[in-house]
Amino acid sequence: MEALQIDHTDYRPGQYIIVDYTNVTQAEAESQAWIAVAPVGAAANGYQSWRYVKAGSGRLWLSVPDAPGSYEIRYYRGYSATEENLAAVPRPVFTVSGERPADDVPVYPTPNTLYAVQKGNTVTAAYPEWDDGRLEGVVVDGVLYGCWYESPSYAPPHDAGQLIFALYPDGSGFQGWWRYGNSGGWSEWSAGTLNRQSASAWAEEEVYAADAHRLIPDCLRNADLTQPITAAEFSALAVRLFEEIWQTQELREMTPYGNIEGHPLQSEIEKAWGLGFLLPIKPDTFAPDAGFAREIMARMYVNLIKACEFDVVNPDTVDSYFLPYTVTGHFADEAEISQAARDSVYYLTGNGLMDGVGGNRFDPAAAATREQAIVVAERIYRMEAEE
Repeated sequence: MEALQIDHTDYRPGQYIIVDYTNVTQAEAESQAWIAVAPVGAAANGYQSWRYVKAGSGRLWLSVPDAPGSYEIRYYRGYSATEENLAAVPRPVFTVSGERPADDVPVYPTPNTLYAVQKGNTVTAAYPEWDDGRLEGVVVDGVLYGCWYESPSYAPPHDAGQLIFALYPDGSGFQGWWRYGNSGGWSEWSAGTLNRQSASAWAEEEVYAADAHRLIPDCLRNADLTQPITAAEFSALAVRLFEEIWQTQELREMTPYGNIEGHPLQSEIEKAWGLGFLLPIKPDTFAPDAGFAREIMARMYVNLIKACEFDVVNPDTVDSYFLPYTVTGHFADEAEISQAARDSVYYLTGNGLMDGVGGNRFDPAAAATREQAIVVAERIYRMEAEE
């Protein structure tokens, strides 16, 4: 380290100090050297806000102390607060005076703020208040896929990794995940709250997880997800799920349904039929904009899983495949579940892919809702991704 520079010599609480530094050696950076604010004359361990540095030159932000007085910027060569680790470099001195007006806008970044710039589908961003962090990635269908980097090394496995997040449809925040490096478990990263008119509280987390995984089709965006899902909407959701799992685009197939010509979701219905998903809904009862029962949804989702698990599945063959399962407990209303749906119901519920309605009941004849269908789609996506 040869020099430290700050942007002002007088600050008020609520502002931030921009600190520029030069010529940090690789050895210093690897020893987790850092820059800190301390009262003039304070002991070595009397520092306050601080940030790691990286090799070479750089810029970081430090919080201005709340108490008026004289302060200095210090450079610590290693991960220690002992006096011998203080660098022999000039210590810029500044003062803190006055109070920040209640209606004042901070001159510098506010804590925990992400500053992002998008050019085309490429995003670069910084969150300087946390280890001088930055991220970069690409936006696909409204979801950001990329990597994060933090000081001191800006490299995996400890100071860099992957991330994925999507803005909430109602604009109130975002939901996403991050992890160290490019393997291992994911941790949640979120802000804001869900518009409760969109989905029930029990479904919030998995609805936004599904959104981050690009599973929610346009026909279900800005919709009241507590309402029954239609056959056409389910087709769009199921096809999106299948295509995301297999990273493929399915072909349309002729269907026996004579009332879908010109429907906005005709293509999705034809794809879903071709994959065998819609087989439980007979031609004489199929109505694209009508709902269907929960047990029908169970059968359709099991057909989807068969399409994921086996190489060749279509309306002519899907019933010949069987997914083994173990019944861990019987529903109190099992007698109300049709024989044709019983295997599907117990496969999904036994594997944690679909829930009952409480009171040890499945309620097979109740209308399947949009949020129920999205939650099951998200769980199937996670199951298939883990295999």
